[in-house]
Amino acid sequence: MGMAVSKRNQGSSALSPKLIADLQMAVKFHQDNDLKNAEKLYKKALVASRNNPDVVILCAIFYQQIGRHKYVITLLKKILSKEPLHLKAQLLIGKSYLAEKNYVAALNALSQAHSLDPNDAEVCFKKGFCHHKMGQLDFVLSLYEKAYAGIGALAGVDQTSLFNHLADVLMVKGKPQDAISYLEEALSKNLGDYSSLVRLVVALGEGDPSSLKHTLNAMVLQPEADEAMALFAFSCEKKNLPAATSPQIKGLIINCLNSRSVNHQSIAVPWVRNMFFSCDKNMKGYLFKVEGADDFSEMAETQEFRDLFFDPYFYLGLKNIRPINIEMEEFYRLLRQHFLLKIKDNKRLSAEELTLLGAMAEQCYLNEFVFFETEEEIDFIEKTKEKLEGLKFFSEQDHQDILLYATYAPLLNLSNHQLLKDVNASSYLDDVIEIQFREPLHEQKLKSKIKSFGSIKNEVSQNVRSQYEENPYPRWKVESVFKPYHSKMIDQKYHQDINVLIAGCGTGKHIVSTFNFYPNARFTAIDISKASLSYAKRKLIEYGLDDKVDLLHCDILDAKNMDKQFDFIECCGVLHHMEKPLEGLKSITSLLKPGGKIKLAYYSTLARQSVFAARDYIQNQGFEPTPSGIRQCRKFMTEESFSEATAFPIYKWTDFHSLSECRDLMFHVQETCYNLHEIEASLQEAGLEFECMLVSSAVHQAYKDKFPEDTDARGLKNWAEFEEENPATFAAMYQFRAIKK
Repeated sequence: MGMAVSKRNQGSSALSPKLIADLQMAVKFHQDNDLKNAEKLYKKALVASRNNPDVVILCAIFYQQIGRHKYVITLLKKILSKEPLHLKAQLLIGKSYLAEKNYVAALNALSQAHSLDPNDAEVCFKKGFCHHKMGQLDFVLSLYEKAYAGIGALAGVDQTSLFNHLADVLMVKGKPQDAISYLEEALSKNLGDYSSLVRLVVALGEGDPSSLKHTLNAMVLQPEADEAMALFAFSCEKKNLPAATSPQIKGLIINCLNSRSVNHQSIAVPWVRNMFFSCDKNMKGYLFKVEGADDFSEMAETQEFRDLFFDPYFYLGLKNIRPINIEMEEFYRLLRQHFLLKIKDNKRLSAEELTLLGAMAEQCYLNEFVFFETEEEIDFIEKTKEKLEGLKFFSEQDHQDILLYATYAPLLNLSNHQLLKDVNASSYLDDVIEIQFREPLHEQKLKSKIKSFGSIKNEVSQNVRSQYEENPYPRWKVESVFKPYHSKMIDQKYHQDINVLIAGCGTGKHIVSTFNFYPNARFTAIDISKASLSYAKRKLIEYGLDDKVDLLHCDILDAKNMDKQFDFIECCGVLHHMEKPLEGLKSITSLLKPGGKIKLAYYSTLARQSVFAARDYIQNQGFEPTPSGIRQCRKFMTEESFSEATAFPIYKWTDFHSLSECRDLMFHVQETCYNLHEIEASLQEAGLEFECMLVSSAVHQAYKDKFPEDTDARGLKNWAEFEEENPATFAAMYQFRAIKK
C-alpha cells in the first residue's frame, strides 16, 4: 500500500525514532482502513519533516488513494522543484494529474518518469493510459505491451485494466483475435471483470456461441448494467439464444424489461420460453391451442393460468413485447377478448385484472391495434365509446371502460379525450394515459417546431410522405443503447468532431442506437414525414439527445442543396422507396466528404419473394391499405386462404405483427428491389466504392469458408454467388458500407 519507512537522510535532518514510529503506525491505520487516525499521523509527519522526500512520497500515496489529488500535486511539486529526476514523485504526480483529467501535465510527468526507467511497468501503463485518454492511439500499443511484459509489478486492479485497455486498442486497430486472446487470458487468471466480459462479447461478436455465456455471466455480475443487457438483446436478435430456461435467466429478463436501454422486442423468444418455466409441461401447448373465446375464458379462470397471467414477468412482457408469431398473437387477442366479455357481462374486474388490462392497452397501442376484431367486439367497443363520450368527467367507476377502449383504439379517438388530463388514475391507467394521450399531444406541439428544407414536389415522394404521416414508422418504446468501451476510454474532448447525416430517420429509433458510436458528432437527421419527425423529437428529448441532433423535414432529392458536408452518412431502408433511387443516392453522396463513409441498406429481390406473392394476393383480393383493410388481409393470410411458394411465409416476418410495419412490408406505395450486380452499378455511378458487407459473424465465416481468397470479403460478385446459394441471407436487407472515392 505504501513505501517502507526509511531512516535515510535525503538532504534533511534524519527522522527521529518517534516520527518513524508514527509513520509506521500511520501505515498500519491506512492498511486497516482507519483513515481518520492515519491522516492525523501523516499530517503530523508532514509538519515535522516536510522536506524529506520519503515522508512526502508516503503521505502523497495516502492522499492519492483517498482522492485528494490537488493536494498531492501541491506536495509533489515541492519535491520535484528540488529533485526533478525523482522517479516515484514523477509517477505519482502524473497519476494525480491523470485523475484530474489534466492530460498534458500528466503526460509531461509520466514521460519524465519513462525516460528515467523505460521498463517500469507502472510507468509504461500510466503513460500509455494517458495517450489512450487523449486519443493518441499510435503511441499506446507499444507502451501497453511493455507494461504487459512486467505485469506482475502492477497492482491487481491495474492488471485487469491493462488487459481491458489492450483489448480496446486492438479492437480499434482491427485485430479482434488478438483482443480475444488477452481477454481470455485475463479471465483464465481471474483478472477479468464485468467490463472484460463485455469487451470479449464485442470482440467475439454477439452471434458467436460462446459470447452468450459471457454475456449472461456479465449480467449476473452486474444485473442492472445496461451494456450487458444491450448485448443480450443483440445476441437474441442474431438467434443466439439461451438453450435452457431457469429462474436465473427469468430474473435477468425481468431486469431487461425494466431497463430503458434495451430493445424489449429483441428478447421476445427467451421471454416466451421462460414464461412457462414453472408451469405444467402441457400448459404452453394448451394455451396456444385453445379454440375460441369461450374455451380461452374457461381456461383463463383456472388458478394455474391466473398465476401465470398475474406474474409480473408476464405483465412486463405483455406491456413491451409484440407478438412474434401467429400463436402468440392469437393468445394476446383472446386475452383481450376475454376481458371484453367479462365487462360485457357487467363484471367488475379485480385490481390484478385491471393491471393486466392496462398492460394489454399498452401492448395494443404498441402494435397499433393490429389484432383482428370480431363483430361482437366491434359492436361493444362502439357502445363503450358512446358511453364514455357521453360523460362530462371520468370517475373511478369509468376506469375499467377507459382501459378496455384503450385496448381497441387510441384514447385520442374519444371526442372528449381532454377530460383525461384531470383523471386521478392508478399507476396502470396513468401509464396508458401517458402513452395514448399525453405523448401524442406532445408530438402535436413539437410538430409545429420542425423546420423544413426544400419542398416535396415529386409525386411518388408525396405519396410516400402521406403513408408515413398516417403511419409513422416504426412505433417503438425503447432501444438498445450501447456505449463502446473503446470509445468511452477516450476522453470526450479528444474525440474527433464529425458531422453525421441520418437520411430517412423515421421515428428516431436509429438515431438513438447510432448516437453513442460517435460521441462528439453533430447529427443532422432528415425525413419526409413530419409525424415521424415529431415522434423522433419526443424520443430524443426522452433520451437526452435533443440538443445534439438537428431534425429537418426534407425530401432526400432536395438534400443535395444543403450547405453542409458530412463525414459519415447513414441511409438504411429508404432509397428503395423513391421513384428513382439512384438520384436519391447521388443527392446524399454529394454531401459526403471525399473519403467519407456511407452506410446503406436495400431490399433484396431474391429474399423478398414471399413479399411479392403477398402483394399480388393483396391486389387480386382488393385489400385497402387502411387499418381495417390490413387487419382483414392478415386474417385471411393467417387462416391459410393465402399460400406461398416459399419456405418463409409472409406471416413469419416480424413486421407482420405491427400495423405500420405490416403496411410498410406489404402495402407500401413504392418499392424497388435490387440484386448485388445492380447495387454495384449504382455505387459506381454515384462515385462510391464498396467497403464491406454488414453481416453476422456466422454469415461472415460462411463467406470466408467459401471464398478464402477474398480476405477482405469485398467481392460483390462473390457475395452475389453466396446469396444465390443462401437466399435468406439478406431477408432483412442488404446492409453495407461504402466509401466516397
